[in-house]
Amino acid sequence: MAYELIRLVHFAALFVVSATVLIHYIAFAPEITREDARNLYRVDMAFWAASAVVLIAGLVLWLGVGKPASFYSPNSLFHTKLGLFFGMLLCSIPATKF
Repeated sequence: MAYELIRLVHFAALFVVSATVLIHYIAFAPEITREDARNLYRVDMAFWAASAVVLIAGLVLWLGVGKPASFYSPNSLFHTKLGLFFGMLLCSIPATKF
């Protein structure tokens, strides 16, 4: 039961991260109003909160519930996904400081 719940939270947070990235892409413009800036700030905070949930739920799935860590650790696709996730987070830092 815990495995399914954590997995559901992990995937839901991934969808929120994807939605916030799409909203950023659509709404970001060279000149924005003060209201647009406030709304983008809220979207950005949702992005970081969802990213934290993805990270925590992923760590719980990796190290706590479900398949053992020895299943994921030697998998190169798993390491690629981790690298892409952290790369996305690093690329998002400058956008947060606009």
